[in-house]
Parts: sequence; C-alpha cells; structure tokens
Amino acid sequence: MKRTLVFVLAIALMLFAAVSCAPEVPHEHEWDAGEVTTPPTCGAPGEKTYHCTGCEETKTEPIAATGAHQWDAGQVTTNPTETTDGVRTFTCTVCGGHKTEPEPKLAICVATFAEFEQAFTAIHAEGETRTTIYLTADITWDAEKYDGSTAEKTFSPDMTGLTLNLGGNTISGIANKAFAPTGNTFTIKNGSVLLATGLSTTYLKAITVNFSETLTYADHTTDAEQAKAVTFDGITTNGCLYLGGGVFRIKDSTINSYGTKTRGLCAYSAYVDVTNSTIVATNGEVAIHVRDTVLNLNNGTTVTSPTHGIQAYYQSTLTTTGTVTITAAGAGYDIYLNYGPNTVNIGSGTSISGATKGVFALTFGDEVTIADGAAITGPAGGVEPKYTAAGYTAASGTASTNGYVGWSKGNNNTSDTAHITDNRPL
Repeated sequence: MKRTLVFVLAIALMLFAAVSCAPEVPHEHEWDAGEVTTPPTCGAPGEKTYHCTGCEETKTEPIAATGAHQWDAGQVTTNPTETTDGVRTFTCTVCGGHKTEPEPKLAICVATFAEFEQAFTAIHAEGETRTTIYLTADITWDAEKYDGSTAEKTFSPDMTGLTLNLGGNTISGIANKAFAPTGNTFTIKNGSVLLATGLSTTYLKAITVNFSETLTYADHTTDAEQAKAVTFDGITTNGCLYLGGGVFRIKDSTINSYGTKTRGLCAYSAYVDVTNSTIVATNGEVAIHVRDTVLNLNNGTTVTSPTHGIQAYYQSTLTTTGTVTITAAGAGYDIYLNYGPNTVNIGSGTSISGATKGVFALTFGDEVTIADGAAITGPAGGVEPKYTAAGYTAASGTASTNGYVGWSKGNNNTSDTAHITDNRPL
C-alpha cells in the first residue's frame, strides 16, 4: 500500500513539473479604439496610441499630415506707419497655426531726387495702393534735368489724389518754374521747397500749379470744385506760390518772395483760402497778387510787403475773417484794386497799416465794406492818411470823411462809382 502511494505521488510531482515548465500559449490582443496622442498638423503627421483590453500592452500608429495650411486673409496686428512696416498675422483655418508677414508702410519713402522722380511713376503702377510719397532726407533738385525753361525741362508729375509729405525735410535748388505738379485733390505738406541761390529772373516761382480748366473764380465756389481743392499744409517757400484755375487751401505755411520785383502768392481765376499763414514779399513788389480770384484770408494770417500788400484785379473778391494783419511798409497801398469792379470785405479783427500812399487804391466800380472792429492806421502806425481823389471824384460812401483811401482811375474807363461802406464808429 505504501509503495503504491509513493508511486502515485511521484507521478503527480512529475506531471506538476511538466506543466509548470511548459511555455505560455500566446493570446490575441483586443485593442481599444485608441486615442490621438500627437495631433497631426498641416505639415507634420500625428500619432494615435492603442491599449489592449486584456493586458497592459500598447501600440502606436501614425496619423497622416492634414496637408497644406489653409491661411485666412490675415489681420494687421501691428499697424504700419508712413515710414515703417507693420505686421499682418495669418491663421490656418485647418490647424489653427499662425504665420506673419510684413504689412507694407503707408508711403513710398524717398531719400534722393532720383527716387523722388521715380516715386510718381511707381505710385501709379498697377497694383500699387499707396497714395503718399514721403521724404526721409533733404534732397537737391536736379536743375540740369529740370530747369523750367521748357515743358520738357519742367517736372510736372500727376499728383491727383496724392500726398507729398516732405517729412520736415527740404527740397532745395529748384530752378524757376521747374516744379509744376498737375492734377487736383492733392496735398503738399510738412517741409520746405526752396529755389536755388543766385537766380536773377523776375517773378521767380517755387511751385506752379495750374488746373487745365478755364473757369472763372465764380465757377470754383461750387461743391464739386471745392472737393477738388489742392492743399499746402505746413510748407515754406522762398519763391512765389503760383496758382491758377482751381481751388487752393494754404494753412500753417510761410510763403516768401524771392529777390526784388517778386511776389509771394499769385493766383489767377482761382479760389484761394489762407489760414494761419504768413505771406511775405521781403524785398519784392507785392505780397499777394490775384486776378479774377476769390481770396479768403482767415484767422492767424499775416501779409507783409514793402510796396503793396495785396493787389486784386479783374473782378476779384477779398474777404478777411478773424485776426488778419495786412502791412505795406513802403511807398504803396495796403490793398490795391484795379481793373474793377472788385469786392473787398474787411472783417472785425483785421488790422491794416503802414502804407505811405494809403490803405486802399480804388478804381471805378469797386465795392469796399469795413466791419466794426477792424483797425486801420496810416503810415508807420500814424493817423489815417487823408482821402485823395487824384483828380477824380467818382467815389462815395464815408471815405471822404474817414480818410485812408487813395483814388486811382486805373485802367477801367467806365464811370461806375466806387463805394466804401465803413461800419466803424466815426
């Protein structure tokens, strides 16, 4: 019995050993749905990881890249200025990625005359959206190429709708009449435009702007014409600003004449609005000369000349508003009217003084109205010069009792009476 039991136990131990030493039989993994552990992008594959539900085994599979980025139109995240680029940021509509590109500066920047000349061609090029030319340095005019002697030697860029920002710099060395921009609704601002030294021609012009239209000043009072105004804002010249046939606005500027027998501002068949500016004929003949023109002098404007302050011819209209000073320091008139009838409205706050011959020179048909609050004095700040008819008596109003008028028949052979209506207290 014992031997049988021992034999049975021996067999059992052998069977147990055989079973424990046998290799494990592999089983089939049962994978879950997996999870994206590395998201794909438009330019790089991602990765998905799977876990076995029966054990801790894992496996990975690649996820294909989504393809090229689909960029939106972008958004300006740093605004450009006239002289510096900004930043435009684009977002991929697929993956949400970003990229940036420069947002072009708002102006074509120039630092030499050659670049200045070329900029007007570039700014009109197909696809070019910029409308400003900006000087980043002083430039010297190419007087050999553009001396103003002929149409071919005059620089006349089309500036319609453009702005020339001088950037506080100077264009120097311009020859007479050499810079004659064309077009309308444009602006020249913030700097100086100076003629060359040593010029001897009379009536020297720093900037000449003539509209192609042949309209009288009355035509330029319409809304359509006013909308096409050419503006000079914060500029300085040392030669005549010569304007014709359009609407012009001058503000915060200083316009000087050049040499003897020259003028600061000339305008023909135009509408001219001057605000907070100085018009000077330093050694010249007259500060402002207008023909067939509406001339408005507004607050902060000063007109100075050693001869005549303002000459107004051929049915011109002069109106002063706010603080305006007109001084003719020499042997002339503050306001010289000719080839009338002309119309003058002197507003309250206007100061007129200094002319040796008188404040007004009138011709037949001229109409002058003086508001209460205007200050009018004679030569060197003295008493008002006496009214003189110079052989003609075709004047009425208060001039003969309130002085300050010199009378000239001028070149108008009509017998129309000139009138002065002085609303100041006598």
